[in-house]
Parts: sequence; C-alpha cells; structure tokens
Amino acid sequence: MLTVPAAERRRWGTRALVWVVVVLLLVAISRVEHTTPLVLPMALLVGAVVAIGGLVLDAADVASPDWGVTADTDTFARGGDPGLARNVRLIENHLRARTEDAVLPGRLVQLTEARLERLGLDAADPGVRGNALGPTLSAVLDGRARTLRLAEIEDCVRRIEELR
Repeated sequence: MLTVPAAERRRWGTRALVWVVVVLLLVAISRVEHTTPLVLPMALLVGAVVAIGGLVLDAADVASPDWGVTADTDTFARGGDPGLARNVRLIENHLRARTEDAVLPGRLVQLTEARLERLGLDAADPGVRGNALGPTLSAVLDGRARTLRLAEIEDCVRRIEELR
C-alpha cells in the first residue's frame, strides 16, 4: 500500500483549496458582470495553472547552493620543496587579499632579522638601514608596510638575499 507523507497531503490539499477558491471567485466575478461562465474549461485551466505552479515550487524547493570558496589546490608536485610552496602561497594570498594582510610583511621581518643575526649586523644601525635594506624593507621592518605590490616584494627579497 502506498502511503503519502502528511506534508505532501497538506501541500496538495492547500493547492486544491486554492483551485476551488479561484474557480469560485471567477464564477462570482462573471455573475456580477452578468455573463455566463463556462465552468468546466475555466476549472480545467485554473487547475492546470495551480498544478504547474505547484510543481514548479516543488522543483525549486532545494537547498541553497554553497557559495563558499574552496581552498586552492597545491600547485607543487609531490616531493617539491614545502617551504617554497608555503612562501609562494603566502605571496599569492597577499597579492589577492582585499584587506590589509600582515602575514607577508611579518614573514619578511622574520627573514630579515634571521639574516642580519647570522651576519652579526644590527637592524637599528643607520648604515644597514639606509644602504642595505632600502626604503621599502625598512618600512616593512618598522611596521609601516601596507599591501605590497609584486615589485616591492621582489625588491625586499632581493635586498634580504644581498645582505653581506
């Protein structure tokens, strides 16, 4: 025996009620206008419109789509350098960010401080600050950096690599 869920019976019961109300309303309007309604064609037309409308609503009754953005897939092949992959993703995320991103400037500060420490240099030294680091990297070290462009990132990395 086929059983119909209560929610479905209620839904189609409501549609049948809408059909009866619309047909009665159209008959009443035609009586007020002193015309003779063709009840059978009118009932069939209203029934078809209500049924099609109900089926469209049933078909559209699905969960809303998930608009979440999936994470980028790793573009580096297996066995690649994970540190390099992490730094590339860091730069790509910084360049795509819509708001201020402090992760890349923080990483540049860490790299600069580690390099200066290995060389025995002090970042506060005016000679190191002015000549070796340059204005962009100095701004990053001072925490005044904004969203960096690709050329500025390249300049910072080049200056870190050229420290001697």
